[in-house]
Amino acid sequence: MIALRDHVGNVSTTNFTISNIDTTPPEAVTVVYFPKVPTTQSVKVTITVNEQIQLPDSATRVLPGFSFAKTFVDNVSEQVGFRDLAGNEGVTGISINWIVDDPMYATPPQVENVTKIQTGEYIIVFVEVSKPVEHIPGWIQEDESTWSKLFTENQEEIIILKDFDGSPPVSENIIVTEIIHLPPPRATGGNIGQ
Repeated sequence: MIALRDHVGNVSTTNFTISNIDTTPPEAVTVVYFPKVPTTQSVKVTITVNEQIQLPDSATRVLPGFSFAKTFVDNVSEQVGFRDLAGNEGVTGISINWIVDDPMYATPPQVENVTKIQTGEYIIVFVEVSKPVEHIPGWIQEDESTWSKLFTENQEEIIILKDFDGSPPVSENIIVTEIIHLPPPRATGGNIGQ
């Protein structure tokens, strides 16, 4: 029951019912680690949940969707808590045990996937790597693990992958043979001037 008072002092009461109170805690849908190979650098953990949440301390929001990221510089095994907008708390466990002190034990970067997309007479090649690498000359960095390049001719190119951990550089041979240049259409004879 709530009492209502108008500007001259009259009081009336009314009853109301609230039935849509959210008491369901948010849940983690996915937990993604990057990199997930031995490294001397930090590991970024991205957690995606099933509803909008308040941003946890020391986390950054990842768009689009209901995701946030935390960066860890040491190996850890812990529960990460997060609250929805109604204050319900959810937790998910994370575990990192591949941060190493000695660069000799760090794993060199590896190419995990190469995708080729035809665009007219050209090919765009996307290369996904297992961990962050230094700039690859002539390539565009799409995100922390994907690089792309537009090829206008069939060719072979060797790219060098250098990580930030001091691991030995790795070379990867990229071969493009799918480009077909069509000849220009031939002019057909006609009755010009008639």
